[in-house]
Amino acid sequence: MKTNKLMRLLLAVMLFSSITSNMAANELKKEVTLSEFLNEISAKHEVFFTYNPTLVSTTSLNPEEYEFPLLDKIINKLERKTSFDFEYLGNKYYVVYHKKPERAKILRINSVNNGITALTLNEVIQNSITGKVTDDSGMPLAGVNIIEKGTTNGTTSDFDGNYSINVTDDTKLVFSYIGFASQEISTAGKNTINVQLSEGMQLDEFIVVGSRTAPRSNADTPLPVDVIGAKDLSSTGQATFDKALQYRIPSFNTVQTPVNDATSLLDPYEIRNMGPSRTLILINGKRKNLSALLYTQTSPGRGETGADISAIPTDAIKRVEILRDGASAQYGSDAIAGVMNIILKDSPNEGSATVRTGITSEGDG
Repeated sequence: MKTNKLMRLLLAVMLFSSITSNMAANELKKEVTLSEFLNEISAKHEVFFTYNPTLVSTTSLNPEEYEFPLLDKIINKLERKTSFDFEYLGNKYYVVYHKKPERAKILRINSVNNGITALTLNEVIQNSITGKVTDDSGMPLAGVNIIEKGTTNGTTSDFDGNYSINVTDDTKLVFSYIGFASQEISTAGKNTINVQLSEGMQLDEFIVVGSRTAPRSNADTPLPVDVIGAKDLSSTGQATFDKALQYRIPSFNTVQTPVNDATSLLDPYEIRNMGPSRTLILINGKRKNLSALLYTQTSPGRGETGADISAIPTDAIKRVEILRDGASAQYGSDAIAGVMNIILKDSPNEGSATVRTGITSEGDG
C-alpha cells in the first residue's frame, strides 16, 4: 500500500517537472533575436532592412508583443523597446542603427597608484545648443554665422533666426553678422542660447568688385529681346554686319567662307546652333528675301539657304532687335531659331561714310 502511494507521488512529481519544462521551453521559443524578427516582418510586409548582423543578433524580443497589422506600429514599438532607430529611406528600405546617446562618454586616466591604473568615466562632448538670433528691435536675423570657437564646427541661422548646433561641453560660441558687433557666449550648462546682436560699425561706402553695362536685353517682354544700337555695332571694329553681331550676341555665330565658286557670296550664320533657314530676318518689320544659293560647304548651314545679312552696310543700321527664342507659332517655320528685326536709319537729311584700308602681311596686296 505504501509502495503504491510512493509510486503515485513520484509519478506526480515527474509529471509536474515535465509540464514545467515544457512551459519553460515554450517561453524560450517565444524569444527570438531581432534579426530573425526583422526577417519575418520583411517577408510579411515586403520591406527590406539594412543592419549590422553582429549588433542586431544580440538583441532578443517576444514577437507576440509586436502583433500589429500595420508596419508603422511595429517600427514605433521597436524604437521604444530596443536600443535601435529605424530610418526609412524610401522604396520600402529601412536602415537600422544604434540610437545616438545624448552625451558621449570617454575614458580618462586620472592617476596611477601602486601600479594600478584608475579609470573614470567623464561626461563630456556633444551638447545640443539651440536658440534664436535677433537684432535690437527683436526682429530675427537670417544667415548669422555661429561658430564653435577654435574649431571649424559651425552653422547659420535660418529665415526665422533659429539655429541648432552640437558642441563640446564648456566651450564658446561666436556669433557674427555683417554690420553687427560679434559676441562670444559660453555654453557651460546651457542648452538654449538666445542672442541679441547690436549694430556695430556702419559701412560708409560700398565697393562693387566687378560690374557690367546697362542691361542689353529687354526683360519686360514675355521672351527676352536683345537690342543692339549702331554705336555698339561700330565699336566692334568689324567690317561687316554679321561679324559685328558675332561680337555682341553670344548665341549668334557666323562663318567666314573661302573664295570657292558661289559660296563666297553668302556667309552662313546660326542662332542657338540652328542654321540660317531657321532664323527669320526682317527689315523694318518686313521679311527679307532669301538667297537662291544652296550652301554646300562642310560648315554650319550646310544644305540650307539664308538671307545675305553681310550685304547690309553697318552705317545704314539704326538698331537691331533679336528674339533669341522660337517664334514659329507667330511667324512660321522659318522662325524656329528666332527672329532678327533690322531697323534702318530713317533720317533723310543725314548720312555717313566709312573708309577702311588694309594690307596683307606680305605687302603684296
